[in-house]
Amino acid sequence: MHFDLIDLRLFINTLEAANITAGAERSHLSLAAASARIRAMEASLGTPLDVQERPSLQSVQDLRDGRADLAILSDAVDASGLQTLAFRDDPLVLIMPRHHPLTQTPSPDFIASLDHRHVCLGAKSALALHLDEQARCSARRLAVRVRAEGFDGLIRMVAHGAGVGIVPRAAAERCHGHLDFIIEPLSEPWAARKLVLCATDFASLPGYARGLVEVLQEQ
Repeated sequence: MHFDLIDLRLFINTLEAANITAGAERSHLSLAAASARIRAMEASLGTPLDVQERPSLQSVQDLRDGRADLAILSDAVDASGLQTLAFRDDPLVLIMPRHHPLTQTPSPDFIASLDHRHVCLGAKSALALHLDEQARCSARRLAVRVRAEGFDGLIRMVAHGAGVGIVPRAAAERCHGHLDFIIEPLSEPWAARKLVLCATDFASLPGYARGLVEVLQEQ
């Protein structure tokens, strides 16, 4: 079994984008080249790759119900009763339209952003629930202007002036080349988020899934 860095980047991008066309675009590959790489990975693993993007909370439920073998989750999600392995850092950042008033604030933090309308993910997404909780801990309320189905849509709305948003740094950097917006690191400790690999029992995973876990951990 051999996957190179391009294969792994394509896999992660396809996972995050929820379809191979967007995954190929993010990986700077043609659709034909990306499809060929996916087929090669499937041949190497001996099974089709059923890659789906789901909210972290839904992924946890899918694992518990036996509908999924493996998931990549935020460490902020309650995965009690499941096994986890460290995967990679996934810090959250504040994004703003280029001419938004908040850009005039030196090093704006999450609390400062609460004075402005936010673009958020769906109300039941793990990130939306996490941000609501952090606002309540500061005796504040998150003012939501509009909700998006995924990070790409959220970032696009922010870039076009719909409001400010909180997203993973990797998602913001991925869109920064073709959309005009400001990225500001968040200083709050809870924003130093990490991603974990999650399974019901890693030792009992099918061979292809164990192989994928080994490859992901090597990166």
